[in-house]
Amino acid sequence: IEEEAHNVNVKIIEIDSHRADQVALLLNHSSIINGNALDEEILEESGVSYAETVIAVSNDDEVNILSALLAKRFGTQRSIALINNNTYASLIASLGIDVVVNPREITVSSILGQIRRGRIKSAHTICNGIIEIIEIEIIDSTPAKGKSIISLNLPKDVLVGIIIRDTKTIIPDSSTIINSGDFLIIVCHTESVKNIENIFASNFEYF
Repeated sequence: IEEEAHNVNVKIIEIDSHRADQVALLLNHSSIINGNALDEEILEESGVSYAETVIAVSNDDEVNILSALLAKRFGTQRSIALINNNTYASLIASLGIDVVVNPREITVSSILGQIRRGRIKSAHTICNGIIEIIEIEIIDSTPAKGKSIISLNLPKDVLVGIIIRDTKTIIPDSSTIINSGDFLIIVCHTESVKNIENIFASNFEYF
């Protein structure tokens, strides 16, 4: 994550003290906390309630599920859990965990995709995969907040078609200012999705 997402503030909770020391030597810009991710005091010390996303990737499915649920209870906005057992995976949605990562089904790049997607709420492909319709939520840490559409220097094939602001639907023009709380409906070619992710990525904290 340090290499791929430079605007991310990373904190890692590691129960093994020796491994925590090793990880601390390997990572230059991450905070390493030696403790149990199921310990509420450790979670409070880590500031998990202020984290945008918690990623639980231990070798124990039960620990990942419980730590992700605890993080949600503390107030984190989104939780991602590594689950090897497909039996658990089918139950996760009802428990309130937002994203399940099954190592048998996805690659590391897919995990990074979840991490880097900012507040992209949904994406739909049309026209045989050529066009994407993307819904993006603007939050306080989104770099685009407070800027006009024209100042974002969006690629030519990217159209901000609709802004939903509170209960109003706005058809924006190039001078429209983007506010926190806005939902943007964007239409673009598939090749431009990565640019959109980078432009609208927020400054998040991850565990």
